[in-house]
Amino acid sequence: MAIRNLSANQYRIIYLGISAVLFSMGLYYFLRVSMTTTDENAYRDVYSKIYVNNTFPARWVLTNFADSTYNPGDSVTKGCLLFRIDSLVVKNIEALNSYLSKIKKDSAVLYILQPSFSFNSINGPKALINNRVPYFVYFVAKKDLFPENFTIMKSGAIIFTVEPGGASDRAGLRAGDVITKVNGQNFNNAYHADSILRSSKSGHEIYYEILRDGNYNNFKVKLAEFGVPIISIFFLAIFLLSLFTGTFLINKKPNLKAARLVGLSLFVFGFCFIMGPMNSPHNLDIFSIVRFFLMTLSVVFYFPIFFHSIFYFPKEKTGLLKKKWIIIIPYFLSFVYALYTARVFFDIPLEEFNQIDHNKGFLVMIESIYFLVIGFIYRRLFDDEGTRVWKSIRWSMYLFISTYVIADLIISNFQSLMIYRNIFDYVKLPIPALIPLSYLYVIWRYRLLDLNFQLRKNIQYIIFSNLWKMSIILVILIFIGIVSGFSFQVPNLKINKSSIELIDHPMDVASNQHYEKFILIIVSVISTYLLIKFRRKGLRYIDKKFYRTKFDYRDASTKMALLMESCCLQDLAVIIVEKLAELVHLKRVGVVFFKDELKVTECEFYGIKSKNLKEFCHSTGQIFAKSLKPFKGSIRVDYLPDNLKKILSEFQFQWIIPIFSRSKVLGALIVGDKLSETPFNNEDFDFLNSIAISAAVAVENAFLYEDLTRQERMKHELEIARNIQLASLPKNTPNFIGLDIAGISIPAFEVGGDFYDFLTNQDNHFSINSDKTTKAENIEKSLSVIVGDVSGKGTSAALYMSKTQGIIRTLHEYELSPRNLLIRTNQLVSRQIEKRSFISAIVAKINPAKNQLLISRAGHLPLFCYKISTGKVIKYTPKGIVMGLDSTGLFSESLEEMIVEYNTGDIFILISDGILEARNENSVDFDESRFIEVIENNYQLSAEKLMECIVKSVRDFTEDAPQYDDMTAVVIKTL
Repeated sequence: MAIRNLSANQYRIIYLGISAVLFSMGLYYFLRVSMTTTDENAYRDVYSKIYVNNTFPARWVLTNFADSTYNPGDSVTKGCLLFRIDSLVVKNIEALNSYLSKIKKDSAVLYILQPSFSFNSINGPKALINNRVPYFVYFVAKKDLFPENFTIMKSGAIIFTVEPGGASDRAGLRAGDVITKVNGQNFNNAYHADSILRSSKSGHEIYYEILRDGNYNNFKVKLAEFGVPIISIFFLAIFLLSLFTGTFLINKKPNLKAARLVGLSLFVFGFCFIMGPMNSPHNLDIFSIVRFFLMTLSVVFYFPIFFHSIFYFPKEKTGLLKKKWIIIIPYFLSFVYALYTARVFFDIPLEEFNQIDHNKGFLVMIESIYFLVIGFIYRRLFDDEGTRVWKSIRWSMYLFISTYVIADLIISNFQSLMIYRNIFDYVKLPIPALIPLSYLYVIWRYRLLDLNFQLRKNIQYIIFSNLWKMSIILVILIFIGIVSGFSFQVPNLKINKSSIELIDHPMDVASNQHYEKFILIIVSVISTYLLIKFRRKGLRYIDKKFYRTKFDYRDASTKMALLMESCCLQDLAVIIVEKLAELVHLKRVGVVFFKDELKVTECEFYGIKSKNLKEFCHSTGQIFAKSLKPFKGSIRVDYLPDNLKKILSEFQFQWIIPIFSRSKVLGALIVGDKLSETPFNNEDFDFLNSIAISAAVAVENAFLYEDLTRQERMKHELEIARNIQLASLPKNTPNFIGLDIAGISIPAFEVGGDFYDFLTNQDNHFSINSDKTTKAENIEKSLSVIVGDVSGKGTSAALYMSKTQGIIRTLHEYELSPRNLLIRTNQLVSRQIEKRSFISAIVAKINPAKNQLLISRAGHLPLFCYKISTGKVIKYTPKGIVMGLDSTGLFSESLEEMIVEYNTGDIFILISDGILEARNENSVDFDESRFIEVIENNYQLSAEKLMECIVKSVRDFTEDAPQYDDMTAVVIKTL
């Protein structure tokens, strides 16, 4: 079965197995390091075993390092090591004696190493990294070269570093000491000496024989019982982070080659660190050899695997994948080197371990250059989107390489920077963790590898804020370490109570130390203060980024109340959701307003684009409002009815704050998660409740404003309707010789249901308001006067009135008698009027030529007539029922037409029931008797004046009582 045909589960099992093996090996090595005995120093083979046991004269010529401040003097001192004379590299005492016996020159050139100088705190780390030890060159006269000045050590190892405060430091060992015996045993090399040390038990004492300045000394060092190097703790953390990140990616997406390659590269990257910073084994036990071999392979294979992953991550680069040789070459080089390294299993000499490390570094450099060249040549195959996504990982790689390679080289080659070496070593330790973290970031940020995992904001905040705090603490600790090591000469000042003097001689040691401590305390206090301020600024920035900034809820409530003075419900809803989202930092928030707890009049949401939620709220308005009725204050969505709970939960809403006014539900605030993803606290709920209270006032005002606006609009529309209705009434009365006519209609409201009209016969040649009209011209003309009253009041009555008036005017064109006119009108009106409504009307057709009046009445008030002959008012009441109730023959059968003869001076009055039924504040009607009394007392007035007198009498009677019904009156006075 081909490897590429494996199923997802098979891939998962294979890589999880690799992860488990690496985890076990890494943990085992970490525990082994923790429990390994150590004297807390480091040493290596001596560069020469030829030891100077007597001081002899010599002339110092030069050194292999630049240090103008050090002068070794004109003598080779006891305790130095001779590793070369002229061109001869001295390896044993016999070769040295043979050369000295054969020398013919007057002088010889000696290359001398001084351990106490070469491995001090400044030069030691440089010697370790560059494999170059500072040495001195002397010219020595032949007469001073005695063989007895030199001796050879049976065994030796030079201590090049001593851990400050460690077991060796406490015992008195220092860098530059030459170890000649360990526990009384000679040793072949430094590896053998280390194996003797590690064979001792933890907590026991180990004995060193030390050669220092030509003298042998014995030191007793008590081994540490248990100790974990700080560097090992950091490397364990980097290993676990890399291993778990790679395992996570492969476990989630084992079928994706990109996930497998990225995961494998992280496996190898972390394994490089857990196998330890030391490249070569201290002794040749099987684990050390295997560890050295695996770590070497992990380093050289990391780069090909990493480069291979770039072809698939973050986006598959099909153009590069066609060029398979690009990937094969680095794998081939690493495989060849793996075969070369495998020699460790065939008794490779210990001296060649360093050569393997050197070749490994050379191979890594070659592969790195290869990758850069390939990337430059085929840069066009890398799209802009992939480059943008890759940016975080690329910069984390640059930072890692610069701190672990470039910076090490710079510090190692500048002696002035060597004092900062230890500080830099600890600063750079956490840098490699950026590699797996950058992978996680870009995968989360750009949703790569079909992964859609989210790290909650509150967890992100905890991580970043704690990292920032830890960084500040680390800086403070580093600063304290730097300051504590400072020693300087205070200026020669003399300070007393009255003056500060500059003196010409140095201060005594006690005074200098006193002022030095004082200055260091001042510097420490100021620096700590600045760091604390810097910490606070950083935390405020993090709070802002993660929406943790606090604000004044009281001030916010006041501002919200001012903003909510808007009278429009829609504007109010938008203001509430937008400002709440801004102030409380909410992911989503909504507001719903109810009208009379029956329906949703307005709803608005922030952070949600779907229209389904609005539609749902409108469809469940009454249920929604009633479900909030029993609660006061904030409530969880879980306590709502199932249908509401389900929908609101789907949109990730958590809390509802009802908006009440006098136990009436006006609306609700609906809130979801905060952007910070922290839980709501009491302060948040107090603020939301205060907003709900302010919103209740604003909503009530908005409803009132809407009602007022509606009323104003209706009033305006009714005013227009009133003008239209009044325009439909006769603007002027007809001018008939022998008749004095006046008419008026006063609606109870803006519009009314009463109407009156004047209709002439068909020829329509009578003149209106014309004094030129003669009686002869009107001899064949007649005038029809109509007064009507539609049941009800207001707009509906006015509409029916207009319709009825239009029908009567149209039918009058057919020269119908009053009776027939009402019959035909009823037939048309009955089809269109509501069953609850009806129309009363009276039609009086006057023929001035015959002094006759023909009337017909459809359920209206009678015709009132003042007889000049008797001085009394009589009523004419022909039979008839109201229009609109019956469209059959009943209406016509009951309708009667009556002829009335009149004489000059008689007065006819047609009115609506609004005059007779007008009431005063005591609920007493104006009634018919008062109406007749007004006519009989004012008959002598003109028609216009008599009409005004009737209206005035009604108004005087009712006084301040409101008008309940429309009032209409037409007065016809015969002349």
